Amino acid sequence: MIDFYSHVAQISLPDVGPGFFVDEAEYVVEGARGAQPTQVSSVPDRTVAVFGSDGGGALFAADRQTGEIVRLEGGSLIGDVYEAEESGVQVIARDFEGFMQFLSGELLRQIPSGG
Repeated sequence: MIDFYSHVAQISLPDVGPGFFVDEAEYVVEGARGAQPTQVSSVPDRTVAVFGSDGGGALFAADRQTGEIVRLEGGSLIGDVYEAEESGVQVIARDFEGFMQFLSGELLRQIPSGG
């Protein structure tokens, strides 16, 4: 995550898909101190650091053990635990590089073919 934030300060793509947002590093640190979930109920040993969201209410988080990037969707925040069914936790990338490829793909889908 430190390497990611050494290259990216913040991302705001409100007009791409449902909208995609990556928070500033300072906000991520605040989230780790209790403003965002740090655990996921459906995966008991999964601790996460939330770093962004989409315009549909989902959160993007990095798994602190594996580095995988997950989308948390359809759950609720109870204390520092994201309460969600297993189906509400989707791995979308193996790492931050994969997450940037995911965003790039979403951006390219918005460009009309032939233009």
